[in-house]
This record gives sequence, C-alpha cells and structure tokens, in this order.
Amino acid sequence: MGRPERRPRDERAAAADTDPQGADGRVRCPFCGSHETELYSLFGSQLSTSQYYCRRCRVAFEALKWES
Repeated sequence: MGRPERRPRDERAAAADTDPQGADGRVRCPFCGSHETELYSLFGSQLSTSQYYCRRCRVAFEALKWES
C-alpha cells in the first residue's frame, strides 16, 4: 500500500498557507491563521524579527521582517 495521491490545490489557498502577509500587508498569526494582527514592537529577540499581537487569539508572536 502506497501513499494516497496528492491532488493540486487552488493557488490562492496554497499561497495563503505559505504567505505570512495578507493583501493589506498584515502579518498572519501562526497560531490561529488570522490576519487580525497589529505591530507590537519593531524589534523582537533578534534584529531581523518584529513582534506582533493577534487580536483574535490574543497571543504575541514574532515574525521575520524580510523574507526572500
């Protein structure tokens, strides 16, 4: 028995899973997936991260400032 065949998904759904920023530039929460986030602090524990706060699940998290 092999693995079940993977079917291609809608491109927008796939992009929403991998793109941490929404169309309006808001960062997606890694815990609940919501774009209802706000910048909490310009610098996180590293210079390359910023701290954000999710209004939906009420959790603070860090996200990379620049992704290539």
